[in-house]
Amino acid sequence: MKLSICIPTWNRCKDLDRCLNSIMGQITQEVEIIVCDNNSTDGTENMVKQYQFPIRYYKNDTNIGAEANALKVASYAIGDYIWILGDDDVIKAGKLKEILDSLHS
Repeated sequence: MKLSICIPTWNRCKDLDRCLNSIMGQITQEVEIIVCDNNSTDGTENMVKQYQFPIRYYKNDTNIGAEANALKVASYAIGDYIWILGDDDVIKAGKLKEILDSLHS
């Protein structure tokens, strides 16, 4: 595993959906996606389960705060590199390949 994309989230289901959708089609065997949900109440869990590519999803029992959630999601990573991605970030087509290429050089 080369790259762990770690996404902390809380009650931003629509933003996270757009983020994950931007990653679709760019995932390779070298990439894992981890979502750590800070106890959302807006349907985030059900939305994440609808994706076809594998996502490791964790949901906190309580909201532990944004910084603690970012640290927690990173603690689940097994990649050589960690990318903490905002749940409202969008990855342009082809950019994930560019990042992986740069990690190989």
